[in-house]
Amino acid sequence: LRAAAAAAQARRAARMDAIEAKAKAAEQIGLGLPVEHGYQMEDGELYTLSMGDVRASLAPDLSAALALPEDGGARAAALRALTKEITPGVFALQLFTGGRSAV
Repeated sequence: LRAAAAAAQARRAARMDAIEAKAKAAEQIGLGLPVEHGYQMEDGELYTLSMGDVRASLAPDLSAALALPEDGGARAAALRALTKEITPGVFALQLFTGGRSAV
């Protein structure tokens, strides 16, 4: 009986050590911005653009759809027509000129 209790205690200690190791690893990662952990944006220049620059970079069909009035449903219908269901429940449309897509 003592041997079984000692074995159970050893398994518990091993589990607790593993949990503690995971917690310490999580603390070392820490919180913060991804850039603080070495992440580099692929399209960082997008965040420095003015509204006029963004508008000029939009795909022509998207730009035309966004120019439609919001009321009456014409804009919504035009935007829906631009979307493509790439997998069930996931829709994409061309956002910028040059073939880039946004999901």
